[in-house]
Amino acid sequence: MFWADLGGLGEVDLAVVAPGFEVWLRSGFALPPDPQPDLPPTADVYVDKLPVDAVQLLARARKLLGVDWRFGDLKGLLAVQPFLAARSARLCALRRDLEHAPELRPYLFYATDHGLEAVWPTDSPESR
Repeated sequence: MFWADLGGLGEVDLAVVAPGFEVWLRSGFALPPDPQPDLPPTADVYVDKLPVDAVQLLARARKLLGVDWRFGDLKGLLAVQPFLAARSARLCALRRDLEHAPELRPYLFYATDHGLEAVWPTDSPESR
């Protein structure tokens, strides 16, 4: 028995649920757990690498992050990247929100001991 997400039915999307229907029935139709992203629970979030004229994208990031930057300050923020956008943000919730905002994925990062890491890594299967 295979399980597929609601996306396209490619080989990559299929996951083995059980070797046969009877086994799956006996398991109570259990599904594999969702893979958990390798993210800390909370971290400071930064905006970086946005084009300097991308005020509209920054306004979308403002809404997604729930911050109250003044619209008049957005151009100034673009000029001083990377900049702190949110303190102690819940990264799993932010990653979930980015599922519906793919245009913002390349520009949101979180702080680690080794520098900034992408909230939505470009090598993740979801980024394709």
